[in-house]
This record gives sequence, structure tokens and C-alpha cells, in this order.
Amino acid sequence: MVEPTSTAEVQELLRSTRGPVSIGGGRYSMGGQIATERVTFIDTRANLTDVLELDVANKRARVEAGITWRKLQEAIDPHDLSVKIMQSYANFTVGGTLSVNAHGRYVNLGPVVHSVRSIALVLADGTLVHASRDENAELFRGAIGGYGGLGVITEAELDLVDNVKLERTVARMPLGDFKPWFDGHIVPGTVRSIRGSTGVRMRTTRRRRSGRAGRQRPARPRAASRRQPY
Repeated sequence: MVEPTSTAEVQELLRSTRGPVSIGGGRYSMGGQIATERVTFIDTRANLTDVLELDVANKRARVEAGITWRKLQEAIDPHDLSVKIMQSYANFTVGGTLSVNAHGRYVNLGPVVHSVRSIALVLADGTLVHASRDENAELFRGAIGGYGGLGVITEAELDLVDNVKLERTVARMPLGDFKPWFDGHIVPGTVRSIRGSTGVRMRTTRRRRSGRAGRQRPARPRAASRRQPY
């Protein structure tokens, strides 16, 4: 097991390593993708855990892949910012989340890739590639959700959003009443989850006044088209 401290060290490691390599972050992948015998195991969670750049005005952050979402949120919270998309648990690493392209609890936002501006990707021969939707786009789309098959994600630039409180509301009704109720009560872009059994249980969220700054933030639609490319 190796614990690199920088992208440059990951490059040197891959240049000098012969044989298979596995990559670990939080190590929560249900398929056991990192549990391979007789490999060089790269532990990103040990040292690749820094916020490299925080642009508060433009609401973006560049981080190392081993940082957990919790640590990132702790760093941006004093600026009244929040991560845009993440899975339900904050102890995952950013690199691990990107490698599986995890989905969040934000139904109208889609998977985490929709909040990623760019990544730093080290290929098997040690080459460093910067990938985004505009630069090395095929590698960008392949590496996010690629489970490390194309290279090691060492850095990521992420979109941030305003940190606002959400209010949960629940409505129960017979299935036949659902569509008229939905059309009459739900603002587009506010649905977070819908569950049905013998009836319909619906959860929505509404933006509330920020507890930190004490000011009302306008709601913004965040809907992403199903056909919208990464």
C-alpha cells in the first residue's frame, strides 16, 4: 500500500510500477472493486485531502481526490456555501464518488458529474491529463463512473451553491388524487422524492431563510434535462 502526497507522486508511482494497480478512497464500493490481491494499492484518503483552491465569488472549489465531502463542506461552510451534488453520506471521498458517478438525493439534478467542472487524471503510463467537457472530453466522460479503469483521478474542480436550509413536507393521498394534487401544488424543480405503496407518499423541499445570514435567498430551478450530456 502506498500513500502519495501529490499528483506528481502518483505520476511517478505509475511510471515505476509493473503490474495491476487498485485505488481506494473511502472504500465503500459495494462491488469490492478495490479488493484485489497482489496489486499496488494507492490509498488516496491518507494524504490527498486538501482544498487546493476556493473561489467564493464564482462558487467553485478545486480539491484533491482523497478529501471527504464532510471535510470539504467544513471548509466552505464559513463562506455560506454548500456542495451542489453528493450522495447521502459525507464520509465518501470526492475521488471515489466521481469514480462511481454516484447519485445524490437531488432527483432533479442527476448524478454527481453534473457538478464537476474538470478533473486531473493520471494515466497508466504516468501521463497527467486535464479533462473537462471541453478538453479531453472523452476521458472526462469515461473516467467519471469508470471505477479507475482509465486512470487515477487526483484532483477535481467542483461547482458550489449557496448554503440554504430546506423544509420537508409530506402529503399522503390515494393514487387517483395524485396527479391533480401534483399539478396544483408542486413548483417545477422542487421534487426530491416520490414513494408509493398502497397510496402515495411524497416528499418535497422548500427553501427557507438562511439561518446563518438571516436573508431570503431566491429559489433557482436546477432541473437538468435527461438528455443533457455530461
